[in-house]
Amino acid sequence: MKLVKTLVLTVASIGLSSSVYAANGDMNVKAKVLQPIAITEITDLDFGDHSQGDAADAIAPGSGRAASFKVLGTPTANFTVTYANGGTTTISTDGGGPLKDIAVTAFDDDVSQAGQLDPTGEKVVSVGATLAAIDANQVAGDYLGTMNITVEYAP
Repeated sequence: MKLVKTLVLTVASIGLSSSVYAANGDMNVKAKVLQPIAITEITDLDFGDHSQGDAADAIAPGSGRAASFKVLGTPTANFTVTYANGGTTTISTDGGGPLKDIAVTAFDDDVSQAGQLDPTGEKVVSVGATLAAIDANQVAGDYLGTMNITVEYAP
């Protein structure tokens, strides 16, 4: 029985002596809610006119034929740009025959897939890509396709 009393007194004694060294303080807790990020197309990526047998055509971001879009969101926030299907798509025509698709690859932009919105919450991004070589028997016609672009806030 004495052992129990000693143990209880020792625990109580430790509890009392440690409170002498305790202190209270406050800390701030913060969060920032970002504006929804949005993307709006300004210009299309336009490879222009080509003839059967033409070589591949690369359009650099920032060139006159490059696409452009505006990113809108929280001022000075960082964002990333990603392209669907690993940056590859196909453009097609309604013309008959087996060669009515052309690959478009190597999508790239002038922010290297990571940008920052300006103090007004905007950033114009320019996008280029490469049109595959035109087959000697490629079907004539107007070719059209899409590329899904995703912008999101970067951590």
